[in-house]
Amino acid sequence: MSEQKLYDLTLVNQVAKGNAVFIKKLCAAFVTGSREAMDEMSHAIAAANWPEVGRLAHKVKSTIDTMNIVEAKVLIREIEALAIQQQSLEQVPALLSRLQEMINAVSAQLNADFDLKLH
Repeated sequence: MSEQKLYDLTLVNQVAKGNAVFIKKLCAAFVTGSREAMDEMSHAIAAANWPEVGRLAHKVKSTIDTMNIVEAKVLIREIEALAIQQQSLEQVPALLSRLQEMINAVSAQLNADFDLKLH
């Protein structure tokens, strides 16, 4: 029995027109790019650089949408809104932690599903 997928590649398949090599490249780019974005966002939060947190959240939002990671869609929008409005900022680190866990789980699934050999 397989684990439930945390992502949906319907849009990726449409963009890639079913090209398996291109889909694999897009998945690898998501894994490496999202890891970098989470690290950058973590540093921006630690520095209380809320405009940067908002900018980074906005930047990664479309990638999360493309991969259709449902829970991550909610989290990234909440992080972006709080950072931009500079309200309830004490919630942002916990939200980012949940987002990182979700992204790590998706990355692990993509690594396994596409044999990406990414760490």
